[in-house]
Amino acid sequence: MWTAIYKDDSILKELDDGKETLFKEIEQDKLKAFELAIGKNIYGVHLENGRFRWNNSPIYFERSASAKYKLIYFKIHRKEIGMNNNKILNASVTYHIGWETVTENDEPTKKVIMQIHTDGTVGWDIKL
Repeated sequence: MWTAIYKDDSILKELDDGKETLFKEIEQDKLKAFELAIGKNIYGVHLENGRFRWNNSPIYFERSASAKYKLIYFKIHRKEIGMNNNKILNASVTYHIGWETVTENDEPTKKVIMQIHTDGTVGWDIKL
């Protein structure tokens, strides 16, 4: 479940009192941070300084004080299906959260994405 944290410290949750909020409802230009709760783990990205968080551990990459960070978030569902019986043999979800820096013309320059796998392992997609 994701949580969007705005610059005024207000929050928007994916699920709030049984009501689902769509990702496209996030006001990207007002966003300060984005967090994803998977099981007991919290993964996050701070869009004012580019810092990542994995539970209480900060993770830093090369930053620029003048950079404008744009949120990246998506998930990939994978299913292995038996050829003879069409039964699902294995299913997994990989969550991707991160940022890309953009120029004044909104052209991407750098990108860092944390990949969170179903088994709890984390990978990185980095273009600096």
